[in-house]
Amino acid sequence: MALPFNTLFRLLLLTALLRPPTLYAQRKSAQPERASTQFMTPPRDTGQAPARLMLLARNYGDSVVLRWTPNRAGHFLAGSQTGYWVERIELSKRFPDGKITLLSISPVRPWTLDEARQRIRPGDRFPAIGLQMLYGKGYTKTFLPDAASIINLSEEQNNRFAVALMAADYSPRAADALGLRWVDRQPRQTDAVYVYRIYPARSATITGNLTDTAAVLIDPNKQFRGVAPLIEAIQPGDSTISLTWHRHGTQGAFSGFYVERSTDGKTFRRLTEQPYIQSQPDADVSKRDTVRFQTDSLGQSLISFSDSVVNYRRFSYRIIGIDAFGDLSPASEIVSAMARDLTPPRPPRNLRTQVINNRHIRVQWNEAGRMAPDMAGYVIGRGTAVNGPFESISANVLPTSTLEFLDTKPGTYSNFYAVGAVDTAGNIAYAPAVVGIIADLRPPDTPTGLTAQTDTGGVVRLMWPLGQDDDIVAYKVYRSYELQNDFYRQLTPLGIADTTFADTLPHPMLNKQVFYKIVAIDRTGNHSLFSAALPVAVPDRMPPAAPVIRSVVVDAGGVTLTVLPSSSVDVVGHRLYRRDGDAPWTLLRQLPGRSAGPLTLRDTSFRAQPGFAGKTYTYALTAVDDAKLESERSFAVPVQPGAGIAQSVRNVQGRYDADRRAVVLNWEFPTLAEPYHFVVYRALNGEGLSMYRAVDGQQRSFLDNATALTGRYQYAVRVQYHQRSGSPLSQTISISR
Repeated sequence: MALPFNTLFRLLLLTALLRPPTLYAQRKSAQPERASTQFMTPPRDTGQAPARLMLLARNYGDSVVLRWTPNRAGHFLAGSQTGYWVERIELSKRFPDGKITLLSISPVRPWTLDEARQRIRPGDRFPAIGLQMLYGKGYTKTFLPDAASIINLSEEQNNRFAVALMAADYSPRAADALGLRWVDRQPRQTDAVYVYRIYPARSATITGNLTDTAAVLIDPNKQFRGVAPLIEAIQPGDSTISLTWHRHGTQGAFSGFYVERSTDGKTFRRLTEQPYIQSQPDADVSKRDTVRFQTDSLGQSLISFSDSVVNYRRFSYRIIGIDAFGDLSPASEIVSAMARDLTPPRPPRNLRTQVINNRHIRVQWNEAGRMAPDMAGYVIGRGTAVNGPFESISANVLPTSTLEFLDTKPGTYSNFYAVGAVDTAGNIAYAPAVVGIIADLRPPDTPTGLTAQTDTGGVVRLMWPLGQDDDIVAYKVYRSYELQNDFYRQLTPLGIADTTFADTLPHPMLNKQVFYKIVAIDRTGNHSLFSAALPVAVPDRMPPAAPVIRSVVVDAGGVTLTVLPSSSVDVVGHRLYRRDGDAPWTLLRQLPGRSAGPLTLRDTSFRAQPGFAGKTYTYALTAVDDAKLESERSFAVPVQPGAGIAQSVRNVQGRYDADRRAVVLNWEFPTLAEPYHFVVYRALNGEGLSMYRAVDGQQRSFLDNATALTGRYQYAVRVQYHQRSGSPLSQTISISR
């Protein structure tokens, strides 16, 4: 029975990867001498990744193959001298703490030259290449202790290291020859897991700062299954077909690829004798060349390959990958493509235009030197911009002998022409576009369909349809307060590229209507005629003037009010309000229509209320206009109907005092115990008396200083009692100024 996964994982962490180095001292004396804790010393900061062993393992069922390598050229050379120990740790119920088995009797090292002469067979190219990189003489004959020599030697060493690893990836025998591979064929238990470890056979004094141990976990129940490379795209070109596929598979990156081609989709032939490789871009190059390497398709994850082929013949392709174990993957899916002629002929030369009578445009050009053998003719296109788009204006391809074209229907303004040479494969090469200009001499049609909407805030929204002329670019809007006006005010000095406009009317306004016109403007600046004037009703936002209560008379039957109506011209009625003491105002009566003179209103309705004689009633009036706006209430007049008829002012006299430039009024009235005051009424040139000033009840005279205007002044005085209604107006006197 297999161990649970969590248990195995804990055993792996505790016994294999996290075991302290001091456990190596617990091995039996028969074990080879291991390094001390110097292997745990952090590597020196050289600006590179830490030196370490990299280990891969693959389970084939009957065997487990290990592949390893240091990640630096110097440590590869050092490891080839010292060799590597290979260990296997079994983790199972039988060995919960792990059973360590040393697989190699002696350190795994590269073949010696003598061994290589005996083992390398004819055709073993990759083992020979790998050992040549390890033992062969270098290009650097002499070494000088200067920067250039150090750099050259380092580059040569890195190149030899890369070629050796490539040979080990492509050939298992080359990996064996370089001492970088081990095959474990010992039986394994299905209820256990195994950890394989590789470490240098000598101390760090020889191997440098190479990390002590590389480890990998193998589950014997999971065997390796190869997966085919994934093709991203196939792109046909001119005499070429390009393939793009993913560098990585499910087991990681492939080490190389074989590209195979077929003409019938069944029998495939390899295009390269050796595996095809494409290195990843250098990090510094990637940073500089951002246009190319910051895209995934040309950067880290994709491989590209171009094949030179014959045009108009279909070819099929498939990709086979090879990995670090020298295993070939299954073939990829089969993709097909056909290259075709994509090389256009030479474009025409000396392209030019000629405008004829501002109606037609002749386009002319010259041949582009030697004519291509597959030349089919010329095509011509017209557009409104130098970079197009262009619309074909020739019904067919023009013959090669034709070197001009007459455009009988050019557009107004700029006409750009592009002439291209076309071959029998449909490839086109255009000459740079040239322009022919037809002057616009006709203004747009007069705009129609102007409409408007208004709101109570005084905003007028104008709308109109777009004109039929396709060259209209703007409109101008005009406003007037009179219909017959030759000078409408322009509201849009620069014009608007829209068919709506919002105008906010000033407030307050006395006009009942405003009038709008619009003008259309084309690309040349031609202005159309004015549209018909559109009358728009001005929203009434000003309430009417309040009426004035001229006098109040209280008698035994009720209360009579004399009212001067509102002076606003749009008044359609008045409203009479009354309130009892401090109670809310109550609408007593509505008076429709406009009155040309004073109104006389009588109220007797309060007599039906009990105890009316001891109450104070207050009267006020408002005016209502045709927009249903109501004015402010008039000056409120309190009345006590049950207090009897109030005494009136007597013997009102007046004169103009030239020294003081004022009118002096005097009157007679007895002194009463109840509180009261006087109200002076005034009119100028017969306009109608209205309340003017309040005078204390202890006074019997009034000085009017506001008499700067020359004319006839009229005055009257009445008494206003505080606890009851006031008296009628006194007689009216006139004083000329």
